[in-house]
Amino acid sequence: MKTFILFLTLLCSCKDFLESPQDANIVVSIYNNMGTKDFKKAIYTFKASKEYEVNALLLTHLINSESMYKERVKHSLSYVKGIAGINERVWKIPNTTPKEQIFAGAYVLKIYLNKYKGDELEALHGYKGRSPLGRRQALLVYKKYKGK
Repeated sequence: MKTFILFLTLLCSCKDFLESPQDANIVVSIYNNMGTKDFKKAIYTFKASKEYEVNALLLTHLINSESMYKERVKHSLSYVKGIAGINERVWKIPNTTPKEQIFAGAYVLKIYLNKYKGDELEALHGYKGRSPLGRRQALLVYKKYKGK
């Protein structure tokens, strides 16, 4: 029932960017899969996934792995910032507000998807770092994304 109400709310209040009921379903899926439920961040994730043509749930699970969508996350590396875990030594892109952080994550993920010719696991490995630890982290994200 809660999901149905969220779905109806989306259809009524977000007509400016939801092009179909399927889009509303995607936003509901993003919201339901978020580590920390936040309607506005679900919308940002949807918009970023559309803009950069990345799978919305792949992006959602990636952000969950970095921060669970929590804004005041402290990463183990001082130069990794934001809810999408952007390495600021490598990526010189806007990464201050939650919206910028989500869009930055989508942008970086798209770069890696292009680099690895659409291979989602390899793109996650690139995002997480080309190391054995990065590989393990990428595999965890991929399994959650695929529902395994």
